[in-house]
Amino acid sequence: KAVVSTQSTGVPVSLLLASGDKSGRVIVWEALSGRKVNELVEATRTSGNVTMSWVPNTFFLVVLLPPHNVVLWNAASGTRIWKQTFVDPMYSFSLDPFDESRMVLVSDNSLIFVNDLDMCKVPSNHPKKYQLALGSKGRSDSLLPSITGDYHPHSNSMQGLIKVVHSPYCRNKLLLLYPRQITIIDLELMHATGYILQDRGSSQFIDMYVCTSDNIIYCLHDSGAISIRRFTDNDTYQQETCYQCVVVSEAMRLCKSAKLIGLQAKPFTEEQLLFLLTDGRLVD
Repeated sequence: KAVVSTQSTGVPVSLLLASGDKSGRVIVWEALSGRKVNELVEATRTSGNVTMSWVPNTFFLVVLLPPHNVVLWNAASGTRIWKQTFVDPMYSFSLDPFDESRMVLVSDNSLIFVNDLDMCKVPSNHPKKYQLALGSKGRSDSLLPSITGDYHPHSNSMQGLIKVVHSPYCRNKLLLLYPRQITIIDLELMHATGYILQDRGSSQFIDMYVCTSDNIIYCLHDSGAISIRRFTDNDTYQQETCYQCVVVSEAMRLCKSAKLIGLQAKPFTEEQLLFLLTDGRLVD
């Protein structure tokens, strides 16, 4: 994850890169020189890879330490601002790019909505929880309030959910990535308004990048191919075709010991992609 600090002229003056591991240790680097700036260590036992996200246009770094802890750091100074412990076990999250007070956390059976995220004050540890209800076609159609002790696994479609991402292009849109579909949720309606579906014979999704400059999604497949989906708004609109596939690349050739696990687009232009492999390499 990288963040750019800019002056009023808009010229980048510092580029920080944060890396994390399963132990919960986060190292902040000066990306251009490779110099280590800070090491962020929280005395909390973790049970999985840390998830991180920069607060836009700041040096604040939100870090999820699975299964229960969220920490806000000033990555430039190495200062911990606050730490919150939640009851539910969590493994991923997304910050709302249009409202810095909002965050969605992903647990095993619900989405947890934090609406009081603050850079100076710890958020409440009693946020709103929602389950994904299955519709008539077996898809996740709506978000229903989750009441403690009222969990119904057969009506919940959290199984297989890889990640959630707030759209940085469309306000109040949340994208849910599954191996064979992407569900677009309208957060005002709390209901699905679109789907991107994969045929059973096609390669599965493993990651996605949602563009900020256009309504486009880059999809990474387990075959090593990239598909580009563009939003289509016309008179023949159907939920299943709201994002049309405009191009699919050839599969990347990799050695047997390495697999693709993620992608990231070049900041500002979003015209070049960088891929993360299981052996630690970054490939463009």
